[in-house]
Amino acid sequence: MPMEQRKLLLDQRIKTFNAQTGEDYWVTDPATPFDHIALRPGGGNSTLKCQKFHPCYFDPDQLYDLEKDPGEKTNLAGNPKYEELLAELKRELVRYLNELPGPFGELKKGEK
Repeated sequence: MPMEQRKLLLDQRIKTFNAQTGEDYWVTDPATPFDHIALRPGGGNSTLKCQKFHPCYFDPDQLYDLEKDPGEKTNLAGNPKYEELLAELKRELVRYLNELPGPFGELKKGEK
């Protein structure tokens, strides 16, 4: 999307957001990538709110005991007790990804 079009869209979103919520829009730079949650240029408050409820949201490795922690508040990925389980789950994910076309972040590199 051309930068001028992003700027117009962002300006429209800011006005709408401010009018509906009475809050300030989080980012006003149209060059900022689209937020992966709200799909709007410059992000918005959705990522910040998500982080408040899910403090480990951006942790690269995440492992939760869903029976004890259904809200996913305590990330067990850094706990040595779960090191082998996390490694096995990663191996299983890589096996699965290798059956799919295309790259997937650091877990499956694209062909050069």
